[in-house]
Amino acid sequence: MVALLQGAGLGGEIAVVRPETWGPLDDSMQSFVQFRHFIVRCGDEEPRYYVPSVPDAVAGELPDAWGHAMVLSPKPGLTQKAYDIAANMTMSPEGDLRGEFTKVQQQAVEQGWVLIEKAK
Repeated sequence: MVALLQGAGLGGEIAVVRPETWGPLDDSMQSFVQFRHFIVRCGDEEPRYYVPSVPDAVAGELPDAWGHAMVLSPKPGLTQKAYDIAANMTMSPEGDLRGEFTKVQQQAVEQGWVLIEKAK
């Protein structure tokens, strides 16, 4: 679905959703168990949501039954950025992949590469 939307000029990222009825997020984010659905999030300023797993879902919106759901997604363009970093890491034969991954993980936190938003 991400590729189809990209082909239509709507760059998107895969996101996870926690319906409002499940209660507040656990801020420690120890696992993705607290999320239930996968969607595609498109756009930056005014995001649109596409839900391929729900028949008859309105394009651009989350289903009403989910209420004001919490959406966790990479910032737009992060997938390509992560791909580029991974490609550079694996090209270096003497590279310490574990150490490089830790650096990327720290950079992601420091630069806020992930969005957490309340959506309707």
